[in-house]
Amino acid sequence: MSLDYSFHSKGEKNISGLSHRNNKMRVTFMPSICSNGHYLPPLVVGIYQYGVKSGRGFPKKFEHLQNITRPYMLRFTESGFTKDHIIVEYLKKVVLPYQERTNKKICLLFDQAPSHTTSVVKDFLDEN
Repeated sequence: MSLDYSFHSKGEKNISGLSHRNNKMRVTFMPSICSNGHYLPPLVVGIYQYGVKSGRGFPKKFEHLQNITRPYMLRFTESGFTKDHIIVEYLKKVVLPYQERTNKKICLLFDQAPSHTTSVVKDFLDEN
C-alpha cells in the first residue's frame, strides 16, 4: 500500500498516523476469510518498540485499536513482521477452534512469507 493512504473506521473525523513519509515502519495485517463467506478474526502485528515486549499491551501509538470491534489478535515483534511462533499461536487460538465448531475440513492457503514456511509451522500443521 502506498504511503499516501491509510485505513480508518467509517465516519472518523481524525486519523492518527502510525508513521510518516520518511518512516518505513509498517503493521502486518493477516485476514482469514473462509470460502463460505465467514471472516475469522484477523492477525495484526505491530512493532514493539512502541510498547511492551510481552506482545499483549497496547502501545500509545496503537491505543485507537482498542476501540475497533473485536475479535482480532494483536501481537508485537521487533520488525512488525509476523514470526512463526505467532502463526502457530494464531492457528491454535483462531483457526483450529473454528474448524472444531464447524466440524469441516480446512484448506489453508499461505504465501511464501518466511514465517509461513518454517519447520515450526509445517510441523504444527502436519500434527493437526
